[in-house]
Amino acid sequence: MSVKVSELIKTYEDGKSGDFSVWVDKLELVAKLQKVDDLTTFLPLFLSGAAFAVYKHLEDDIKEDYPKLKAALLTAFSVDRFSAYIQLQNRALRDGEAVDVYLADLKRLTTLMGQSEPDPLLKCAFMAGLPTEVATQLKSIASVEDMGLSELVNRARMMITAGNGETTSCAAGKRRQHWQRREVWIKGTKIKALVDSGCEQSIIQQQWAQQLGLLPKGPQRQIMMLNGHITTCKGETTLDIELDHSCKIKVQCMIAPKLVSGCQMILGMDGIAKLGGVSIDKNRGVLFGARQLRTVGVMLRNKASPVSHNDDQQPPIVIDDRDFKAQFDGHKWTVAWKWLSREPILSNTCGEYAINDAVREEYEKQVIQWIENEWLQPNREALHGPVTGIIPLLAATQPNKETKVRPVMNYSRELNGYVSSHPGLDTAVCQDKLRKWRKLGSDACMLDLKKAYLQLHVDSSLQRFQAVMFHGTLYVMTRLGFGLNAAPKIMSKILSTVLSLDPTVAAGTDHYIDDILVNKSVVPVEVVRSHLLKFGLVTKEPVDLREARVLGLRVTISKKVAGWLRVACSYMKRCAADGKWDDAIAKEVLHMLDETLNRVTRHDPVQGK
Repeated sequence: MSVKVSELIKTYEDGKSGDFSVWVDKLELVAKLQKVDDLTTFLPLFLSGAAFAVYKHLEDDIKEDYPKLKAALLTAFSVDRFSAYIQLQNRALRDGEAVDVYLADLKRLTTLMGQSEPDPLLKCAFMAGLPTEVATQLKSIASVEDMGLSELVNRARMMITAGNGETTSCAAGKRRQHWQRREVWIKGTKIKALVDSGCEQSIIQQQWAQQLGLLPKGPQRQIMMLNGHITTCKGETTLDIELDHSCKIKVQCMIAPKLVSGCQMILGMDGIAKLGGVSIDKNRGVLFGARQLRTVGVMLRNKASPVSHNDDQQPPIVIDDRDFKAQFDGHKWTVAWKWLSREPILSNTCGEYAINDAVREEYEKQVIQWIENEWLQPNREALHGPVTGIIPLLAATQPNKETKVRPVMNYSRELNGYVSSHPGLDTAVCQDKLRKWRKLGSDACMLDLKKAYLQLHVDSSLQRFQAVMFHGTLYVMTRLGFGLNAAPKIMSKILSTVLSLDPTVAAGTDHYIDDILVNKSVVPVEVVRSHLLKFGLVTKEPVDLREARVLGLRVTISKKVAGWLRVACSYMKRCAADGKWDDAIAKEVLHMLDETLNRVTRHDPVQGK
């Protein structure tokens, strides 16, 4: 039976066509099958696009020597050592994947890293990517450290084949997890909770109790956590817990300094009992009483009371812009930026810029908070997809904010070059907004969204493009990061849409990105805050307009504004813009600047504000 060569091997174009080293090995097998000896002529016939362009510009002596030709194309298209290491760190056994296929891919990555004797590294990577319970049982074997790779693989294969990924216990058969995650609401704030049938009383993390204004009462108590550690609870408090805005229960909750698994509270048996019991469906969804709470219109047993202030779930909203798509599902916003052309293959391996020692402690504290909130999640290739490049982290100081230092992702290093961004008329000019707001007088206040961009979830298909490295671990950012070129437009469009949904709110508000001005003579500020909360946007406490800042600039009212200053600054800016960025400023411009500053100080009634 004759087989066409084109059916055996596809043309190779670029990195999108897969790993070049795997492709070229297959090509050599096809050549052997077809009894082709001249590989220097045979190989280029199956190159196209970028791959053929690289071949075309190689030196003639390389084109005529197959080992040199193969090496040159491997250098151009195979994964480099750094990227191979990142992929190895995040490679895990996928659902339904054979152990031998998983091992083969690990061997490929260690080879790309240049490991001549990869067995020790392979053993560590192999164990790290196994399901947690399989790895735990393997580690419990006394001789596992001395076990060869082949024996380790055989044991893992038997466990997974026999138990379908679940370990067994001699005493109790299959070992089952007695807790599941879900989200609850306390005082309008969304909290990540573990529903734990192995915990007698509910527990809330001390930090969140303080943020919610909950005071501890009663004596301290010691309890054992899920990880076996003993922790001291600081007392108790009474909580009204809402589930999907459709029911409310009251529980007496202990306050603990820190909880496990990044959760902010544990819903124990006291809460579960008031909900009529708990069960887990085949998709690991949490069900209370008769019906599952993650659906709309939940029915609960008689101990759960309805919430009167928010009877209906808000309808879904879709914003489809040329640069992004945003969707509100009734509880949260999920956004997806659009590419300029096609999905890129990122290559940056710089994980973090040098951090000043004076701010490092606060910077790391903020990053750790991101991890605890699960805004940053450890990368799992099976869940997030392969990561080829990372975004560097840096520390940004902000003296006019409550949080003086915050982590920032440098999207401009690579990713922003691939993201579609056309601000156009959608983004207002900050100075124009300030000039307009000054005219409102004192009957106005400012509302600021709390960690605005971090309230927006990023579509799961794009999270791998927001990969960062922290303390040697690769994470993906699940929320919208500050610094993405399309982020201001995304935030502005979402906020404009939400404010426009209520005619009274729309008439009494204006905004610049995430800073919202409320004209209290038109609409009460609490009405605006309640309206925003219905659409998943949480605000800080309102600030009087006289004390407010927009992008760090103070809004000054009730004084005559120096109109001449804008013209003078515009003229100096034009004069200073003549030349390259690194050129020294002309002395004439410096003289004009000194003269302007002196006049502002002596004669301007608002000192240039």
